[in-house]
Order: sequence, then structure tokens, then C-alpha cells
Amino acid sequence: MIYLRILCSLVLLWAPCCTSTIADEVDLTKVAGDFPSNVASSLASGSGIVVGPKYVLTNRHVVEHSQNKFYEGFRVAFGPTYSSESSIAARLICVADNYDLALIELQSTQQSGAVFVDESIAALGTSVRAYGFPLGSQFGVALTVTGGQISRHPISDGQQLPSDLVDGVDVGRSIWHDAIIASGSSGGPLFSDEGVLEGLNFANLSESKHALAVPGAAITEFVRKAGVDHRLEIGTNLEKQKSVEEISKFVVYIESFGEVAKYAEAPKFSNQLGDLARAAKHLIHVELTQLDNRTLVQVSRGEFENLFTPKNGLSISSGSLIRIATVMTVIQILEEGMLCELGGVRCFILLPNGGELRAKLGEAVRDVPTDIVYFAGEATEYETVRGTKAFFIPLIRLSDVVSTDDVQQLAKQEQERRKAEQKAKQMASNERYAGQLRRVFSDSTGKFNVDAVCIRYKEGSVTLFNPMTFKEIVVEENVLSTADRAWIQENENAIRSLGQSAKMHFAPPK
Repeated sequence: MIYLRILCSLVLLWAPCCTSTIADEVDLTKVAGDFPSNVASSLASGSGIVVGPKYVLTNRHVVEHSQNKFYEGFRVAFGPTYSSESSIAARLICVADNYDLALIELQSTQQSGAVFVDESIAALGTSVRAYGFPLGSQFGVALTVTGGQISRHPISDGQQLPSDLVDGVDVGRSIWHDAIIASGSSGGPLFSDEGVLEGLNFANLSESKHALAVPGAAITEFVRKAGVDHRLEIGTNLEKQKSVEEISKFVVYIESFGEVAKYAEAPKFSNQLGDLARAAKHLIHVELTQLDNRTLVQVSRGEFENLFTPKNGLSISSGSLIRIATVMTVIQILEEGMLCELGGVRCFILLPNGGELRAKLGEAVRDVPTDIVYFAGEATEYETVRGTKAFFIPLIRLSDVVSTDDVQQLAKQEQERRKAEQKAKQMASNERYAGQLRRVFSDSTGKFNVDAVCIRYKEGSVTLFNPMTFKEIVVEENVLSTADRAWIQENENAIRSLGQSAKMHFAPPK
């Protein structure tokens, strides 16, 4: 799902309308958000702008999946590639109640320059550029920049805002412009040609094709009230105009993650559905950690169906993922799903279209061959039509709660975890090498002393690496002290095999 609010005078498609009047005052609510878990799935995307070393500004409707219910966490991707592999986890910390604004916090600090903001609103006809990610990842994630001009100012305090219309207040107090934006552009900044932030895009007007942006004054008031370390500066006169390339460094791609079950809010479904979905994802994550690297690569490509060995119903055990290949006897089709027997075991299969299936097939008992991967819940007691007690095992088709993309994403996360683990081991190994080959070297006269790592040995000379200056020093062996020459002879094999690895440990920061 990719976000952009589409507004008209009668209909709101994405978010509830705000009823406050235009003012500098911004109502803010703090939110104790979490960073996304390893088993969370990507559910939506939008755009944002970096406003501080650890903070990104975006729209409230980008972080909110339903009224006052927010996504579990977020990942923020930076340019120029905007790749998921290098993205940073983030969490929600506050939202505005009367503007479409939200602030998320990055898990790690990033370099951040100053963003100049126009609180006075540029003149009508001022050229502007809209930055963002329209259509999200549908055609690959890439920054889009479109040009236009400011076509209307917000209605002033002295005028009556059209609060009797749905979204009337939001539309009335927004900057209107005609730069092209689309779903996925939500939260993207609107800059002037001089590199000054004029607003934050949040919607389109369906009737006029105009785009709407939250004014700069509301943005600065919101960020100030959040009380975070920001880099917003007020001003329109810059000594040097900022290029599109320079501004692009502030623009980020945002993915929203969560455990919002696909059918969790459908009241006719069993209340076990959400729990089963979360358990299934967790179990997949655990099982992926047990796979060898070759098999993990296959799963990351979507080739995972044959990883499950076909079994009959007698092999069903609670809390497991199982591929059942047998004849299924359908006993009864209900609104929530169908009661059946799989290899002699009574089961209840939760289905998102149980009612439609019942209307199509009726209630007659029938045998149907099946070969599907299920997640099995705990055995549950129920009452039969004769009034007796019986038990069934609730099953949910894995494809109903975990898509191929979900499994691939989990596999890729496991690959990233293994790479990070391997990198950490390599760094620890390099550190050991560095400690083994590091000492204070001196010449035979005692006139110089240098703390260095011996990284190379050739007959008659050694190469020392200074970890403070990151420079190499070639020293003739015969000028070194007797103790140093003896040490070199004792460690000759280690120097030849480990010297370069030791140097890598002290590589200068990039």
C-alpha cells in the first residue's frame, strides 16, 4: 500500500478530517512507538525529509493505518540508492492532531545539514519542486522531482474556513501548488528553486488536480514542540542556492511495518486468526535460522514450497507448520471456514471467504484431495450438532497470512543477520591479529620509538603501520633494536599470514 490523500469537497478517502481552525498553534501528541521487529511485514510506504541527526518528518497518515492506530515501526532508506539493505530502523515519537504531520526517530544518528524553512509563505507564482516516491516501489524505488508553482495561499485567520465541508479546514489552510505528486509522495517536501522548504506534501484535490502542502510555519512549530535536536532554520535568503542533488540528500523513502493481520478486523472471523498469523510468521523466522546458506538463498528467491515434506493428517501437531497432502473430507462449511477431517484428524480450516465458499458449494459432505501448507493451532473444544463435546485443531493456510513476499523478506533479513554476524567475527579476528602483531618498535640507538603494527616482512626490511596516522613506514631491519629483530624472527610466519588482516582492523573511517 502506498499513501497519498485524495481530497475533494465531499469525500475523504484516507484520513479523518480535522476540525480546528488555521493558526500557528499546533496540537501535538507524544507516541511511545517501537522499532520494527524481525517478523514484522512491510505494509505501506511514503516519503519524508530529514530534519535532524536522528529525526525524519512525514505525514501522520503515513504512520497511521487506522484512526489513532499506528504501524509497529518503520525503516528509512537514504539516497542515492534507497535500498532496503542499507535502510535504518525507526520508530514513531509524536503526531500532530490538527495537521497531517508526524515525526519518527532513527535508531542510529546520521549526518544532517541545515534545512531552511519559509514561515512567511512564498509569493504566488513562485517556482517550486516536489520531492518524493510516487507509486512507491511499484517500478523500483527511485526519487522523483517534479516542478510547478505556488498557485494559492492558505486562507488567513480573518477569513472563515469551510469547516462544514469534509476536509474543508485542511484544504483551506494548505499551500496549493501544481507540481505533480501521486500515491507514495505523502510526506515529501516542497522546496523552492533556492532550496528553501515551503511545505510538506500530503494530498491531491481530485477536482482541480492541485496538490496540497502543510505550510512551513506549521512544520517548524510542530518540530519545536516535539523538543528534539533539529536542524531547521528560518530564512529565505541563502548565500548559495542549493541544487537538486544537495536537496535530495534530505529526502528519504519510508516503509511502514506491522503485524496488522490481513483479516483481523473482520468480525465474522475467529478471534484466533491474528494470534495464528503472528505465530506462523514467528515460526517461519525461527525455521529460517536453521537453514543452510544455499537453501536460504532459494527461499529468498521465492523457491520455498518444496522445503516442507508432504505429510498426512495423522502427523499434525499443534504449533507447527505442516504441508498436508491427503484426502480432505469436508464435513461442514461455515461463515468462518470449514470443519473437515484430514487423514482421520478433525480440523477447522479458517478461511477468509468461508461464506462465499458455503454459498457456492453448499453443505454436502465431500472428499477433496489437498496439498497445502498450514499452521496448526492448539486443539480446541467445540459442541457438535448433537450436543456432544469434540475437539478440532484450528488450521490456517500459510498463504492467507504470510505472502511469498513476506517469506522472501524474512529470508533476506536472516541473510543480513548472518552477514552482520560474519562481519563481527571477522572484525574480532582482525582485532586479535592486530594485538598479536602490535608493539613499540625502536632503533638500535634508542633515538626513536613508534607504536605500530608489523604488517609486512621482506628479507632485510619490515613495513610498520601506524594506527594513529594510518600511514605505512618501511624500516630497514638492521636499524631496529636487538629485541625488535628477535621479535620479528619469532613472529615471521604470523606477519606474513596475518599482517594485512591486522591492518584492516585499523582502516580509517569512510
